[in-house]
Amino acid sequence: MHALHKKIDALPDKAGEWQTKSLSFRDLPGETFTIHHRDPIEAIKGIWQDPNLSPHMVFAPSKVYTDATKSDRIYSEMWTGQWWHVLQVFVSADANNLMKLNDLRAM
Repeated sequence: MHALHKKIDALPDKAGEWQTKSLSFRDLPGETFTIHHRDPIEAIKGIWQDPNLSPHMVFAPSKVYTDATKSDRIYSEMWTGQWWHVLQVFVSADANNLMKLNDLRAM
């Protein structure tokens, strides 16, 4: 276990500083729980800025097929699923509605 901790500690700090907090709950008054965490926003920034990872990231949905006939679709990653296509349309429509609302407020 000590060797694993040494390897983890040797990794470059790309996700912000570790924070430690203690939690206690009313239904367990005699117990305290310690959690270690990082700021999720800083962790995401660190991943996006990593030149080894960023070329492999996918931000848009894509339909992947077994061949040029497009008769058999492949669902292998989250971005190949129908959900991402639906969400993309929903977010786009929502953004357009927000822009229209801002235009109306400016009048």
